[in-house]
Amino acid sequence: MNHFKAKKLTTNWKKTCYLPFTPYERHLPRYNTLNIGNKSISSVRKIKYLGVILDYHLRWSDHANCIVKILRSLIPKFKVYKNIFDIKTLKILYFSLVQSHLTNGIMRFIDVTQKWLIKVMLGKPKLYASNALFNDAQLLDVRQLFFRAIAIFQHKHKIYQDFISHTYNTRQSGVKLKIPKTHWSKKSSLSKS
Repeated sequence: MNHFKAKKLTTNWKKTCYLPFTPYERHLPRYNTLNIGNKSISSVRKIKYLGVILDYHLRWSDHANCIVKILRSLIPKFKVYKNIFDIKTLKILYFSLVQSHLTNGIMRFIDVTQKWLIKVMLGKPKLYASNALFNDAQLLDVRQLFFRAIAIFQHKHKIYQDFISHTYNTRQSGVKLKIPKTHWSKKSSLSKS
């Protein structure tokens, strides 16, 4: 609390809680509250932080269920929207209402709901091929959104990869190996000793 006083920060004790992380139930602390000064902070099993739901096992299931619930609630709306708006307006709605949820804590296993929404938006049958669906819609699937987010992060933070290259001809001359940039990877079994 001295740090808070030094920086002139205050704590909202009604909203403050703590979340212990552990892979096993038996490793959870046996107490339910922490006491700081004359205030007590209660323990919780999950918490929403910056729009991402974290549980004490650091599993994504609660967050995924929340996103799927939100996205499924949009399906009936898109059934109505497809009869009102043109494809350009539908894409704008998709980017603002759907893709924003897909990129916040990106997860691979919500792609079924994404495909379902796009099929409704374009009026395609349930068994319409996924590749054709994304080509027709000119949208990115969840995996591609993940890679796009990584590329944007790397570009924004100027994280560029150096590659090992050599002049002699081999069967796998097209394969490039990344040069490790951390001390941890230099100690791995894959690097030179």
